Amino acid sequence: MSNGKFGIWRGNAIAHWTIMKRVAFATLLIFINIQMQGQVRFGIKGGMNMSNFDMSSKQGIVVDFSNRFAFHAGGFAEIPIGGFFSVQPELLFSSKGAHCEISETFSFPPTTGIGNLTQITKQTYAPGIIELPVYLKAGFEAGPGKFIVGVGPYVAYGVGGKMKVEIKMTQPNFPPGEPDKTIAVGKGKMDVFKTDKLKMRFTTIDALYSYDTEVEFDKALLKRFDYGLSGFVGYELNLGIFISAGFQKGLYNIDNYDEEGDKLKNKTITLSVGYKF
Repeated sequence: MSNGKFGIWRGNAIAHWTIMKRVAFATLLIFINIQMQGQVRFGIKGGMNMSNFDMSSKQGIVVDFSNRFAFHAGGFAEIPIGGFFSVQPELLFSSKGAHCEISETFSFPPTTGIGNLTQITKQTYAPGIIELPVYLKAGFEAGPGKFIVGVGPYVAYGVGGKMKVEIKMTQPNFPPGEPDKTIAVGKGKMDVFKTDKLKMRFTTIDALYSYDTEVEFDKALLKRFDYGLSGFVGYELNLGIFISAGFQKGLYNIDNYDEEGDKLKNKTITLSVGYKF
């Protein structure tokens, strides 16, 4: 590892560690306040994620990501700090990611008798993440409960998950005027947070036989660490049952192949239900 790369790696590690220490220190102060006031309430929550990626590239590459639907679940504490306000730290497991589809056409010399082949590659990123959001929450009495709103930062750490790939190769207009002919299909998967191999199995349609292949990556696809902003609005019954809709906007580039200036950031819309004891 060169001194330049080591310096960049060391700088990133220090920055991540500094953020984690600040969040941990803030959380410690919150729980000290809990012991002093004795008014804390705990709860559980879970629900649906509609997650996606924001991508920007200096190379002019455009990838059209689509939403992935998954889930989140965990617990929280609510600590009153006066008036309408409270602080709500949460600890959640969240499944995020996105889908994307890439279409490429390959031209072959006419002497081969093949002509053009179209390859459609569908990718699904499905990382599993531990999240720690900390909200400044406000509640306003309304009917048998109250409207609630919260906003604050979050930090997150990836603990697992896969990137799944499906490939379909077709020969357009074969014969002319007929539907595209499927030549082969393939499936494979790899870990998103570890250096791994994409192991693929292809099945040819005409010959009806399968073969395996693999592509080795020299590092993980995604970075484990993430941070950003989050918020929610909802309604909470006096019984403790609540429903809320929220968002998360990642501020950190999670693309582990970012040497060319590409940036990939998380964004998520959530729908949660829960119960406060």
